[in-house]
Amino acid sequence: MIRVWEIGSRKVIYQLSTGQGEIVALDFFPDNHRLAVGGSHCVLICDIETGQELIRLPTLDTQVKYVDVNDQGTAVIAITNGGHIHHWNGAR
Repeated sequence: MIRVWEIGSRKVIYQLSTGQGEIVALDFFPDNHRLAVGGSHCVLICDIETGQELIRLPTLDTQVKYVDVNDQGTAVIAITNGGHIHHWNGAR
């Protein structure tokens, strides 16, 4: 479960249930409107304001342990527990 909080009011803006079990890797896109979430067998790209899943990027292993969005927001890199490195272009 991912929760996005509004700091000023200390209220949860939305909750995102990914169904991916334990989530250990997150990275924001530079536009601050999307979030890359490392899950089980995939990286999810989610809209921060609505919590909606925008795209699911598949991986080879069971758990993503690291995820990074480049400075332009055009590529996503993930490393899995099995040591596989995944790279997707055109994530923007």
